[in-house]
Formats: sequence, C-alpha cells, structure tokens
Amino acid sequence: MAIQFIEITVGFAIFAIIHSVLAATGVQNFVEAKVPALHRCYRLVYTLISVVSLGLLILLLPPTGKLLYALHPPISWIFRAIQLAAAFFFLLALRDFNTGNFLGLDCLKKSRPSQPEQLTVSGLFRYCRHPMYLASTVFLLAQPQMNSGMLAYTLNIILYLLVGSIFEEKRLEKTFGPAYVEYKKQVPKFLPRFRKGQNALKKPGKELI
Repeated sequence: MAIQFIEITVGFAIFAIIHSVLAATGVQNFVEAKVPALHRCYRLVYTLISVVSLGLLILLLPPTGKLLYALHPPISWIFRAIQLAAAFFFLLALRDFNTGNFLGLDCLKKSRPSQPEQLTVSGLFRYCRHPMYLASTVFLLAQPQMNSGMLAYTLNIILYLLVGSIFEEKRLEKTFGPAYVEYKKQVPKFLPRFRKGQNALKKPGKELI
C-alpha cells in the first residue's frame, strides 16, 4: 500500500509538473515567438496533452488496491447525491467560461478571431474564486467507496488544486492588477459566502488559460 501510494504520488507529480510548465506564460510566449502557427491552437494542444498524459498515468497506475471503506444504502445514496450536486455545480461554473476558448476548440474555427481573455466574476464566481476546484474537491471526498489507489489519487489531486490555486492567483494578480486584488477582497477563495448585493459583482478583465 505504501509503495503504491509513492508510485502514484511520483507519477502524479510528473503529470503536475508537465501540466504546470505548459501552462506557464513564459512557455506560451516562447511558443508564440518560435512557432506562431502553433500558438493559435496552443490551448487545444495543451488540453490534449493534459488529457492523454493523465489517461496514461491512470492506465499505468490504476486506482485499485486495498478496500479502505465501503458505505451502504441509504448512506451511500447520500454520498452519490453529493457527488451529483458537485458535478452539477462544476458544470454550472464551467458554463460561465467561454468553453470553446477554455478547451482550445475556438482555434478550429478559421473565420473566428481569437477572443480576448476575460476575468469571470459572474455566476458562481460571485460566491467563491475557485468554484470548480471546490466542486472537484467535494466530488472526490464524497466517494462512497474508497480503496488505497483512489485515496492516493484523491489526496494528490486535492493538493494539486490547492497549490495550483496559489500560483493561479499570483498570475491573475500580475495580469489584472488592482481589478483582481479588489475581487479577492470581495470574494472568498474556496468557502462560498452569500450576501446581499453579490449579483451586482461584475468587473471586466481577462480570464486565465
């Protein structure tokens, strides 16, 4: 069990490094300077590499192993309902993005110019700054059945989201300056805060890749 945890952690760390390096502004600027044609579809290539590399990781190191716990009905139904709610809120937050731009599909439309990046502060982003990270974490923690491999992936993914959010916010502050700093003052990072007047929270800006 310990060896499996280490293997998955090392494998996921390699995936996380590749994912983070490719998302770095410096790498994107380098590609834009050296291979302008590729830069237009950089987001799509980035998405494909991320999906394929994560798929290979799971294929090589499947989330199997010793059963740690298994909840039974009706408790397991409650946990599944929580997961469904988390998935719904994830998709709801994703809807607030330009999905085509977010996944890189816009580059396939030759007649459509590149859309300027936007800072999303509407929808669920009025209540917390990382609703998709929150939904993903809740979904992972609400597993009604857990084995050692699943636990290793769950802990690594949550850690990656926490660390990633720190670097993401630093980049957003650098990109948007005072606009994002003000947004941080008004909206909590993960735990949603509901208060009167949040429906009016809208600021122009750019959206992270």
